Amino acid sequence: MEKPPLSSSSLGFPIGVIKIPVSLSGLTEMDVNGLPRLPVSVTCYARFRRLLHIKHHNLCQYLDVVREKGEVLSVVCEYYSTSFSNFSGPVTDVNWLSQRFSECLSALSFMSDNGLVHWCLTPDMIMLDSDGHVKIGGYGIYYATDWGNIADFTLPSLMYSAPEVFLFLYNQANNLCQSERSIKSDKCWGNIKADVWSLGVIFFEIIFGREFTNPLLKLRSENMKEGEIISLFLRGLCQANEYPTLPEFLQLHLNGISADLDILVQLIQYCLRFDAIKRPTPKCLMKEINELLKTDCYISSDISGDKYSTPWCRKICNRPKRHEFHPQLFSLEDSKNNILKAYNFINSIENLSELYYYWMLTGGKTHAILKGHTDSKSIIDNYHHNGSKQESIKEKEALIGANSQSPILKIPHYLAIVQSNTTRAISSKEQWPLGEMPQPRTFRFQITPLPNECFIERISHTSLHNLYPLLICQDLKISSIRNSSVCSALYSVNNNGTNYVNTSSNSSIPNECSPVIPNSPLFEVTEKRSDFLDSLCKNDLTCITGIDWSMPFTNSQYESISQQPLSVRETDVDYQIYRTRLFTRIINGLPATKQYLRLEARKDIPPFLRWKVWAALLDVYPNRDFESAYLKALHKINKFGLDVTPTNELNNNEQYNNNNNNNNNNNDFSCDLLNEKVINQISVDLPRCHAYDPLLASSIGQSVLRRVLLATLLMKPGALDYTQGMDSVAAVFVRICYPDEALAAACLNAFLSTKLPGFFSSGGLTVGLKSYFNTLLRLLAFHVPRLAVRLVDINVPLIGLTTGWIYTLFAHAMPLDRIELLWDTIIPGPASLSMFFYIAFFIQLDRQINLELLGLEKICTILSNFPDINLDKCRTDALKLALATPRSLTAWSIPNRQYLNQKCMENKELKVEHVNFKRNESSASDFYERLTSQNAWPDHLECDFTESLEYSDIDVASNVCEKLNISSNAFKLVPLLSVKDAVVHIKRPDCLVLDVRNIKEYNKFHLPNSIHCEVFRSVMLDSSLIGIKENNDISSTTTDYNNTFAPENWEVIDYPSGNRNRPQIIPEFLAFLINQKLWHQTTQARRLLSIKSSQGVTKEPVNTVTPSSPGLLIVCGNDERLCWDLAFWLIKCDIDRVCILFSSNDSISNFINSCSQ
Repeated sequence: MEKPPLSSSSLGFPIGVIKIPVSLSGLTEMDVNGLPRLPVSVTCYARFRRLLHIKHHNLCQYLDVVREKGEVLSVVCEYYSTSFSNFSGPVTDVNWLSQRFSECLSALSFMSDNGLVHWCLTPDMIMLDSDGHVKIGGYGIYYATDWGNIADFTLPSLMYSAPEVFLFLYNQANNLCQSERSIKSDKCWGNIKADVWSLGVIFFEIIFGREFTNPLLKLRSENMKEGEIISLFLRGLCQANEYPTLPEFLQLHLNGISADLDILVQLIQYCLRFDAIKRPTPKCLMKEINELLKTDCYISSDISGDKYSTPWCRKICNRPKRHEFHPQLFSLEDSKNNILKAYNFINSIENLSELYYYWMLTGGKTHAILKGHTDSKSIIDNYHHNGSKQESIKEKEALIGANSQSPILKIPHYLAIVQSNTTRAISSKEQWPLGEMPQPRTFRFQITPLPNECFIERISHTSLHNLYPLLICQDLKISSIRNSSVCSALYSVNNNGTNYVNTSSNSSIPNECSPVIPNSPLFEVTEKRSDFLDSLCKNDLTCITGIDWSMPFTNSQYESISQQPLSVRETDVDYQIYRTRLFTRIINGLPATKQYLRLEARKDIPPFLRWKVWAALLDVYPNRDFESAYLKALHKINKFGLDVTPTNELNNNEQYNNNNNNNNNNNDFSCDLLNEKVINQISVDLPRCHAYDPLLASSIGQSVLRRVLLATLLMKPGALDYTQGMDSVAAVFVRICYPDEALAAACLNAFLSTKLPGFFSSGGLTVGLKSYFNTLLRLLAFHVPRLAVRLVDINVPLIGLTTGWIYTLFAHAMPLDRIELLWDTIIPGPASLSMFFYIAFFIQLDRQINLELLGLEKICTILSNFPDINLDKCRTDALKLALATPRSLTAWSIPNRQYLNQKCMENKELKVEHVNFKRNESSASDFYERLTSQNAWPDHLECDFTESLEYSDIDVASNVCEKLNISSNAFKLVPLLSVKDAVVHIKRPDCLVLDVRNIKEYNKFHLPNSIHCEVFRSVMLDSSLIGIKENNDISSTTTDYNNTFAPENWEVIDYPSGNRNRPQIIPEFLAFLINQKLWHQTTQARRLLSIKSSQGVTKEPVNTVTPSSPGLLIVCGNDERLCWDLAFWLIKCDIDRVCILFSSNDSISNFINSCSQ
């Protein structure tokens, strides 16, 4: 037996797509600045992106917009198969009509408040959802097409548009020709009262019947020309004093109406006044209709709760409500209720954008929708007359075959030189022969439902663990649960952010059983929780839903996919559903779940929730206090003429007008800081800022980006300075937060102060970059000494070539989509994590082209053109480098540090990084143990900047180098380890200390894991190195070592780094040092770390080098110059993980004494 078909709407999948063809830009059209004009679809695309965030319970939500070939936009929106066009007969249910009329007025009032007009309201666009409520669609097409200026088709409907609309269209066609239209829109001429007329006509048709009420349909069916129909409207407009309403002008005799219905008909007649001034607004009508709904006659019929109280309405809308089972579901062969599971999951998601995101993950493509739909029944017709289906099919075929013509035939025959009448600019104009000029494209409102067979099939095979993730430990295994009350308790943590399990079942479940994030390193299951889980597993009742509960809630599948590259994880359906649902629950529980969010974000961030997660990690979302600061800054921008908010844009900030009036007397001197030079520089930078992105390239995107930049500079007067590259950082947040400008500005401000401290502060860019690059180069020498020495020896100008990478976190050099993937790791991490991405990039680049073999000019050419890199490999390497780096090595001098510290002290919330910092300092072995974990996170770097190193030492170090006559290369490459940080790392099993003090001090006290290097001559170590004694043999033997370890003496041995491409001979002093017992022990401890951390990895990394040196090599002693020289000599010998113990005061001996006791 053939399975009955299931439509999209029957399975709760109310999503469709509209194909909108916009005007084709001419080959020679130029903008006002003389540059080639952007495609019209770019402006349309940006406007539709603003509409994605318009939400009202009586408006169909826009979900996505996609630019396709041939200047066609695919607009994905909410869709329902039932609309007012299905109602052909007279409707007399007063209560139902009043409810639907009130909902339509509510939608129109909301549109009017946000600066929108519908302009093409027809019965097809008034749909009914599964609960019977009104959903108006197509409300943003007129706005998106620049109020009709960039559309070849006529948008208003002939039968339902107000008379004044045709007057406007006539004036618009005669004022400006198509070639001289400006992309920048003027204020919308349309008024919401035109939509009130359309609404009145539609309800008049429903009450009295379409053929009786609207004779225009009959005239249309008789093939009367459109001009004659329009002249009929205009004639009625001229006779408005004699016949004020449309029914009176058409001489319709409205007889046989009940008293209750007559009141509603009078209100509808008010909507049909020819004089737009006398026509009521939606708010006025809402007051009247609400008064009617309060009467007894209108309330009595609503007690039953049936939205479709008439037989004809129940027949048309014969489908279950949103949360009811469809009858066809029980007729399918589904023993395990998989389709029922998919149905319940689809209906449990309130956000249709999330549902559409899952549909795309399962292979949904909007550009293939019309190709697979040849049946005209799936497309709604806009006009209701004979032959409309045939016209619909023709228009659909024309839309599909718009690009079938060969491109060579789309080129005009010649170009004529013309001069504009307005700007007097000379340009060329396309000239076409008769019969070959491109014809204007037509458009009809048609919604095609998205095919969902593959989507439902995929969801039906997704495990419950992924569809409904729990905030409990994943170690819990449920073999059989036969207590339905326990099942409900297990899933009782719903989307309201509840952080405890509560149930009324007999099995006592304590309320203090706080759920935790899976595999959390900060939380452990207490005895009470374990008792609860044990009792949960011992229950012996079966579930009544029929779903197979024998599936264990294990994390084996989750761990396997989490080890895959990010590109694989982002396309895996099960993994993305699990992560998205999990993050949704965590975000709904903010701020209580802030620590959970930070821990989960370290793994990866689902793209669908990226903007919410970023804002929450930056302490911006869901707190909306930043809106008032942004509105004040926006007021300053408009007040001082820095930027003018376009009057035709949507009014997303409804409080702006009130705020503008209340702050007219606020004369802030902070605007003086934005001098003319800064304003001009911003104007020059913005057109070039990620102009490949259609949103940022549009005029709307440019205006939003400009306002966000200026508001960020003005929200904290004197704290930030504009520098080239700041626009690239702002563009990332504008794109991801669009159109919420206040949120984008708040995220940008928080990002600059936490992840890029000091770079954009007043006068801090030069000082901050110099100190940052000093630390960065030392980190490079710490991990890749051979490469660092090579770059310094040939004097590669890293500051000049890679500055844009650093202070914009690669936003100035990488595409926006790759920047978002990179920042998914940088935003949850510490500020110093970006340094390790910089080093990981150089490591990856060196493996590809071997920078050591290239000259200065070739290296500069490669670095100036940012090469392609593997982000997954870069992220893995960066985290490994960060884990192996002591936190004091990442310190740099930050300008305006006192100001930043004061801002940090104002935030009194306990952050997860502070918890981790205290936890790490409690045990010296935590650092070493963290290196053995596969998915470890550099928690030790999450501390505050002021705690990692005495920052006065950074400035003192440069003065010490000048006094000791230390070479500039040594100062650039030798890492500095603070005394405070050394206490944590000195007891690591892979740490080795080279003690260069004299033998007397060494014999008094020394560290157990130290090698004594006695020096008799104060000469450079690359000339001679003498005297080595291990701490186990500290006898005062005096031997002449003048010629023993001279540089001309070499020994053949494996190179320490394991690089077989280099000669396998090293200085004899280094060979003797490598053969020491402590060196072997610490090196073996480091190798064990590599083995443990690589266990479970399915694929070995490429070019893996076996470590042949300790995990940390500290050079210490009282002779500072000797420490610098020895460390620099080891770095030049390609020994990694080398650093010196540095302190501004003479406390080295005291430190060694305290550690050795």
